[in-house]
This record gives sequence, structure tokens and C-alpha cells, in this order.
Amino acid sequence: TKSIHIDFHRPVHVERDIRCEGCIKDISGKREAVLDAVIYDASQRPCATGRGTFVLLTPALARRLGVIDEQVIRKFEAFVGREGT
Repeated sequence: TKSIHIDFHRPVHVERDIRCEGCIKDISGKREAVLDAVIYDASQRPCATGRGTFVLLTPALARRLGVIDEQVIRKFEAFVGREGT
């Protein structure tokens, strides 16, 4: 995570249904993406909104840095193919 900003609008209560949505807003080259997210309560009111800038890692770099579990990397590679390595 390069940066993250969250605005809290109302409480998120424990043991109540919530819905989370996220979307990619921008991909800056091969190494950075900006994502937006919203958490909704059971009445579909926004409880929190956020935006983050994230560094994108290739599977090879994630392995070298040891920041993602190998099983997760393998699932990702199976899903998108190995050309991203």
C-alpha cells in the first residue's frame, strides 16, 4: 500500500450484514493502481468510503519479496496465465 485515505460516515456494527464494493479507478503504468471502495450497512447506506494507491507486483517480484503466500500466487497464475510473471 503506497497510500490510503478513509472517510467514516456512520458506524459499522458488529454482527450485522454489510456489503463492500471496490473498483479500479486508474492504472498508472505497469506498477501502480488507484482503487476506490465503499462499505454499506444493511440499509444500503454508505458507512465508509476510501481510496488507496497500491503498488502492483508481478508474481516473480512477490515471490522474491516474500509478501504473498505461494499458494495465492499459484492460484493467480492459474487464473491469468503465466505470461504476467
